[in-house]
Amino acid sequence: MSRSIFQNGFQTGLRINGNGFDTSGFAVIDGLAFGWVPVSNGGNIFSHISNREFGVMVYGASDRESYAFALGMDLTGTGVSSCPSLSRR
Repeated sequence: MSRSIFQNGFQTGLRINGNGFDTSGFAVIDGLAFGWVPVSNGGNIFSHISNREFGVMVYGASDRESYAFALGMDLTGTGVSSCPSLSRR
């Protein structure tokens, strides 16, 4: 699942793997649209047809694990060129 956040009126331009989806159930709070969107297992690409800024929180859970992470962070001008990789020991 992913939780998406947009400036109200622009949520219909969001694409997952190039495909649109139903945003009619998104709630609007203080001019921002919030909604839950199921995503498929594996890699997914989030984009907007008008290059609008948006935020996405992806989460999931299984029998013995869970995860949550934010997408859409703009690191331009921060000096960070890539995220460090993590390895198990």
